[in-house]
Amino acid sequence: MKTLLPTDGSRYAVAAARALVTWFARPGMHIDLLHVVPGVTPPPGRPQATLESALRHGKAAAREALEETSAPLTAQGLRVTEHIVHGDPREVVLDWAGRGYDLVVVGARGRGEVPFFDVGSVALAVLERAPAPVLMAREREPAAHASVPSEMNPLRVVMAVDGQGPARRASSALPRVVTASPAHVLALSVGDEVEGGGLPEHAARSVADRAAKELADHGFTASSRAEVGPVAPVILEVAADADLVVLGSQPLRGGEDRERGSVALEVARSAPCSVLILRTGPSGPAAGEAPVPGEEPEGIPFELALRGVTPAPAIERQVLRGVASIEVLAPHATRCDVMVEREHSRHRTGGLYHVRVDLSVPGSKVVVSRTPPEHRQSETLATALAEAFRNLRYRLIEAQEREKGAVKRHDVRSHGTVSELFPDHGFIAASDGGIVYFHRNSVLGDAWADLDRGTQVRYTVEQGEQGPQATSVTAVGKHHPVG
Repeated sequence: MKTLLPTDGSRYAVAAARALVTWFARPGMHIDLLHVVPGVTPPPGRPQATLESALRHGKAAAREALEETSAPLTAQGLRVTEHIVHGDPREVVLDWAGRGYDLVVVGARGRGEVPFFDVGSVALAVLERAPAPVLMAREREPAAHASVPSEMNPLRVVMAVDGQGPARRASSALPRVVTASPAHVLALSVGDEVEGGGLPEHAARSVADRAAKELADHGFTASSRAEVGPVAPVILEVAADADLVVLGSQPLRGGEDRERGSVALEVARSAPCSVLILRTGPSGPAAGEAPVPGEEPEGIPFELALRGVTPAPAIERQVLRGVASIEVLAPHATRCDVMVEREHSRHRTGGLYHVRVDLSVPGSKVVVSRTPPEHRQSETLATALAEAFRNLRYRLIEAQEREKGAVKRHDVRSHGTVSELFPDHGFIAASDGGIVYFHRNSVLGDAWADLDRGTQVRYTVEQGEQGPQATSVTAVGKHHPVG
C-alpha cells in the first residue's frame, strides 16, 4: 500500500503518522514523507547570500520535520522514503497526490480548526481534488495520539451510506484500508428530503441494514442506524464519540463547483475526530483497487429531455441526485427517462413545469407524471423535480410493501368524498362517517390534479404515525355515487 504523508514536523503531523500506524499499517506498506520548502525571494537590495542562507535554514528545518514524523513509522518497521521539495506547497502536494497513491494523509489541529496546511489552500485542495483516498487525521484530547484498539476499547467507526455508487464501493473498500482490530462500524444512513435527492426514512433504514450486513461479512462488528435530517449535521452529531468517520466520494475535476462534495468537505472540516474519504470510481479506485471488468455500473443510466427549458449543469445534477436516490429502491432498474416541460398555456407570471419520469425495470415500467397544482402561480424547476422523484420513491416503496405483504392486493377498498384539500394533503369524509387524512404522494398516478372538494375516491386505510391515513387513493368521479 503506497501512502503519501506531507509533513511540517508539527505534533499534528506526528499524530497523523501515529494514526496511520495504528489503524492502517500493513506488511509491505511504503510511505513517502514529503516536506515542501516554500520558494524564497530575497528582499530588494539584499545580497544573494541571504537567499542561500534562507534555503540552508529551510533544508535544516525540513530534515528535522521529516525526522520527527518518521519516528513512529520506522519504529513499526515500515518502509519510509523522505523527500524535500522546493516550491509552492499547494501545487507540489497536489502533484504528488496524483502519482498513484493508495492513501494520502494530512493532519488537523482539532474540531473545525485549520489543518497544518493553511485552510483553503493545501488541505482543502487535497480534500477536494486528490484522486486517492484521503485521511484527515485529527488529534483528540486528552490522548496525544491514536490509541491502540483493544477488546475494551475498539476502534469506533461511523460510515455514512446512502445506497449510491461511491458509498457502496466505499463499504467494499473499507476492509482493504482499515486494518485495526477490533473495530466496530456503525453504518449510518440519513434520509433528507430537503433537496429532493435524499432518501425517505424507510429507504434509509434499508440502506443502513444492508451496509451493516456487508460490513459484518467482511469481519467487522457492525450495526446500523437510520436518521432523518440535514445530512452533514446528522453525521457530525452521531460521530461525537467516534474515532473515525468514513465517507465515499469522488474528487472534483477542473471547472466543477463544490456542491457535489459539499457533505464530505463539511464533515471533514468540522468533525470532532479523524475523517477518511474513500475515493471511488474510474477517477480514483479506492485503496489501489482497479475497477473490475463487469462490475456494477455507475448508477442507473438516464436520459434527460428538456422542452422550453434552457439546459444547465444544475438541472442535470439534480436529476442525477434524483436518479441516485432511487437506486436502493430499484437496484435492478435498467434505465430512467426524465422529461421536463415548461408550461406556457396558463396566464401566469412565473414558470410552471411538467415532469415525467419513466423508470424501466425488468419486465415492466414505472411511470410518474407530475403536473403543477392548479392553485400554484409559479414554482422553481428544482421544486418540480424534487416532487416528481419523491412521488416515484413513494411508488417504489409502496410496491415493495405490497410484495412483502404490508399492503395486500385483497385489502378492503374503502370509499368516501374529498372534504378538504390543501397544497400537499387533504381529508376524506369516509362513508362510515369518519375523517381520514391523505398525502398527495398517496394518490396513484397523476390524479392529484383532478381532485377537488366533492370528488369521490377509493382508498386503502393504513395505520400511520399520527393515526389512520389513506393510501392508494384513486378518483372515481365527482358528485356521483360509488357503485
